[in-house]
Amino acid sequence: MQSAPYLSDVNWDAVYDKTMDPGFVPNKGRLHCDPTFELEEMILESRPLHKKKKRLAKNRSRDNSKDSQSVSTAVRLYNESV
Repeated sequence: MQSAPYLSDVNWDAVYDKTMDPGFVPNKGRLHCDPTFELEEMILESRPLHKKKKRLAKNRSRDNSKDSQSVSTAVRLYNESV
């Protein structure tokens, strides 16, 4: 990413240190999306946006538990072989 020509003038040390001012700061009191789209999606989708965070957290939790199960299985197999 740092080698992209359009990002050649970016001070990557300042980005890493989080001392660089952002190029855009959204207004907290204003919507930055089309509310009609969100309403349509809530009506048409079986899993609407307002449940998206919960759904993503649940999927993340499920993925993490699968990872921990595979790690514990690998550790158990290693311990049995030693």
